[in-house]
Amino acid sequence: MKNTGIGVHRGSRRSAARPAIVCIVVLAPLLVDELFAKIADIAKQNVTILLVEQKVAHALEIAERGYILETGRTVLSGTGKELRESEYVQRSYLGTG
Repeated sequence: MKNTGIGVHRGSRRSAARPAIVCIVVLAPLLVDELFAKIADIAKQNVTILLVEQKVAHALEIAERGYILETGRTVLSGTGKELRESEYVQRSYLGTG
């Protein structure tokens, strides 16, 4: 994968061909839309992605499954759709509800 300064790391060349998990840390806020499009493309290739993101709305749009962490503990989990529809998530993280 081309390094575009968005914090993607795949490990050795051997594991880069078919990674089991891709960990992505968003470091460039100006590239968020482009990055999320690329993440969705990677996910379609049946690759597990661990995404740590503060932009909850963006993350839940593409998440198959999500976990809401507060002070190091999981307070809520579910599918991206379930979490988007959660009153708690809407009130606490999306500014709606």
